[in-house]
Amino acid sequence: MDVSPGNPLSLTTGPGVRAAAIYTRGAVEYERTSPRADAELTIEAAALVCDTDPERAALTLYEAAHAARHGAAHDLLRRAADLMRGFTPPDDWPPVVAALLGWAELFAGRPELAVGPMRDLYTATRGGANHLTHRITAGFGGLMIADDDEVIAEAEDMLAEVRAGGALGWIPYTLNVLAVARLFRGEFADARACVAEGASVSDELGNTTESLAHRSVEVWLHAVAGDEARCRALAEEVLPRARARHRVNAEIAVWGLGMLDLSARRFGEAFERLERVSQGPASRDLLIRAVPDLVEAAVRGGMPDRAEGPLAAFCHWAEHVDRPVATGLALRCRALLAGDGDADALYTEALRLHERHGGPYERARTQLVYGEWLRRRRRRTEARAHLAAAVTVFERLGAGLWAERARGELAAFGERGDEPRRGGPLTRLTPQELQVVRLAATGHTNKEIAAQLFLSPRTVGHHLYKAYPKLGVTGRAELTDLVEPAAGEPGK
Repeated sequence: MDVSPGNPLSLTTGPGVRAAAIYTRGAVEYERTSPRADAELTIEAAALVCDTDPERAALTLYEAAHAARHGAAHDLLRRAADLMRGFTPPDDWPPVVAALLGWAELFAGRPELAVGPMRDLYTATRGGANHLTHRITAGFGGLMIADDDEVIAEAEDMLAEVRAGGALGWIPYTLNVLAVARLFRGEFADARACVAEGASVSDELGNTTESLAHRSVEVWLHAVAGDEARCRALAEEVLPRARARHRVNAEIAVWGLGMLDLSARRFGEAFERLERVSQGPASRDLLIRAVPDLVEAAVRGGMPDRAEGPLAAFCHWAEHVDRPVATGLALRCRALLAGDGDADALYTEALRLHERHGGPYERARTQLVYGEWLRRRRRRTEARAHLAAAVTVFERLGAGLWAERARGELAAFGERGDEPRRGGPLTRLTPQELQVVRLAATGHTNKEIAAQLFLSPRTVGHHLYKAYPKLGVTGRAELTDLVEPAAGEPGK
C-alpha cells in the first residue's frame, strides 16, 4: 500500500479505519479498473483486521473471494483462502467461509474437497432467513457444482426479496446467477429475459462490470439461437472489455462462439475456440460445462485424442458433484469416444438420465449425437426417432442451427425432414413481455407486476396487450396453460 505523505491513508494509524478505507477503494476499483484490483485491495484490508475485527474481516474476505472469482484471479483467491484459514469467523459466517475455501479447492482441481462445504452452505441458506451475501455465495457455488434446479428456485426467491426491499444493487448479481442457471437448464427465453433486465439495471446503476457480464451471457444465447450475425457483432463489442472486467462470463461468450461453430458443423474452428476455453483461467469454474461441446468438436473434427485430458477433468468433476445432469453429460462424452461395443449402452444411459434431468436442450443434444451414431450403423428406424425428436425440441427452443443440423441427418439417409417451424409461442415475446406474462399467469395483478418489475401499471397493460396476439390468446385466464407446460416440462 502507498504510505507516502501524499496519501491520506498515511495519516491514519488505526487498522480498522485503514481497512475500511482500503475496502472502499476496492469497491471503486472494481468498477474503475477490474475485479482483480478490488481483490488485491480487499485482501490487504482483511489482513489488517483478521485478528481484531472478525466481522469486518469476514465481509472483506467475502468481497475479495467474489472479486477474485469474477476476474478468474485464482492466485488472489488462494491468498484470500490463506487468510480465511487463519482466523475464527463470527457466528453466522463459518458456512460461508467454508464454502469460499471450497471454491479455492475446486479451482485447484480438487472437487472432492470442495463439493461438501459448498453444498452445505446451500442447505444452510435455504428458506431465505440469511444475509444476501450468504445467499449469493450459495447461488454462484451451486452453479459450479451442477445444482441448477436448486439454484433457480432459490435465486427466484432472492430476486423477489430484493425487488420487494428495493435493494436495486443486488438485482444484477441475482439475475446473473438466474440467467446462467436457466441457460444450463435450456430455458433460453427466460435466460434472455434475465439478461435483458440485468444489463438494463446495471447500466442505470453505472455498474459496467455487471452489464458486461450479462451481455457476455447474451452472446452465448445468440449463439444457441443460431443468430450468427448478432452473436459475432456483440462478441466483438463486448469481449475486449469483458475479459478485463468479468473474465468468467467473458469465457462464457467464447464458449458460445465455439458452440455456434459446432452447431454449424465447423468442427475445426469450434475445437480451437473450445480448447482455449478448456485451458483458460475459468476452466474449473462454470466453464467446466463447455467440455462436452469440446469433446463433440474433437471427435467430429477427427482429433479425439485431444479431448482426453479435458474429459478426464470433467469426469473427475462429475463424479464428485454427483448430479444426474453431470453424469449424463459425462456418459455422452464417453459414448462419443467409445468403440461400437460400448457406445450404444453409454448413449442409452445418458439419454435415460437426460429424459428426467437437465432440461430439454441437453436431452435433444444427446438424441442428436445418438441419432447420428445410429444412422451410421444403418439402424434407420431408431435413428429417425431420435433425430426427429431432437428437431422438435430444438425448434421449440429456437435453436435454429441445431435443428438444421438434425434435419440434415434425417435427409442424409434419404428422408426429407419436416420444414422448419418457428419456436414455441413464448420465444415470440420480448424479454420484458415474457416477464410480464409469467407473472400474470401466476395470478399477479398489473399493479403487483408493476411493483416487481419497476414499471407503471399502464406499461404492464401495454406489454400484455402486445403479447396476447403473439401467443394466440385473448386474455390472462388463458396464460396458465401456455406458461406452465414450458416451466414444468418433463425432464426439468
